[in-house]
Amino acid sequence: MRKNKFLIIFIVSFVIYLLIEYLFENSMFYLMGGIICGSINKVFTFFGERVSDYFTYLVWLLLLIGNVYLFFRSQYKPLKYFMLSVIVVFLYLFDFILVSIIKIETTEIKLIYLMMGFRILCKSLFLSIVVYLGLRQIQKSH
Repeated sequence: MRKNKFLIIFIVSFVIYLLIEYLFENSMFYLMGGIICGSINKVFTFFGERVSDYFTYLVWLLLLIGNVYLFFRSQYKPLKYFMLSVIVVFLYLFDFILVSIIKIETTEIKLIYLMMGFRILCKSLFLSIVVYLGLRQIQKSH
């Protein structure tokens, strides 16, 4: 039964990310990157610091880890769902890390779709693990 729950959560998260990617064609990638990275850079610029992209990704990762931690610690359901939606958005960090590590300049459509599928798979797997463990935590507390 546990495997079925995890598989269902994984399929749902995969379909959600796939639909977002299909309907908006990388616009969420650019939108989330602009909003999150831009906000992080503005905060440091306000204090007179100029930071590299890798430092920005590190801060983004720490924010993601903090949100996952708050998701597990929260007992208040509306806050838990809000934290889950923030995690969904913050998981676009995987896209930026993969694009930074694997710098492929190509117009070959098969390779573009392969990378898109790999990015969706990574985000879906991470989100599924977080949701599955969060559901197990809720079930244990009741």
